[in-house]
Amino acid sequence: MQKRNSKKTQALINDLKEKAAKTKAEKMYDVMIKRYKTYDQLHKAYKQSLAQEKKLYNVLQEKESSQDELTKQINALNKTYEKVIAANKDFNKYTNNYNQAKKSLLQAYGFKSILRSQK
Repeated sequence: MQKRNSKKTQALINDLKEKAAKTKAEKMYDVMIKRYKTYDQLHKAYKQSLAQEKKLYNVLQEKESSQDELTKQINALNKTYEKVIAANKDFNKYTNNYNQAKKSLLQAYGFKSILRSQK
């Protein structure tokens, strides 16, 4: 879906006649692509953390697990949480940047009714 939407968006940008409009739209598009990529990273990190949680629960269920095994698994899980947190911060940053770029484009070209409906 992402690739199909990005192709449609690129086609719309290419159809713009005004250079200023095209520049704002290209900026918005670039941020949108960064946001998509960051979402993919966030999703991957989150899936990794779920897998590490499952491993930790398995270690906890084992009667023969040692403190070293438990500590190793907790440290591995914490590393995946750090990745999730970092990816989430980046995703939020790109979401804000995208919303600002979109708002700038819409304001510049008089789409005030669209902006009002998004509040």
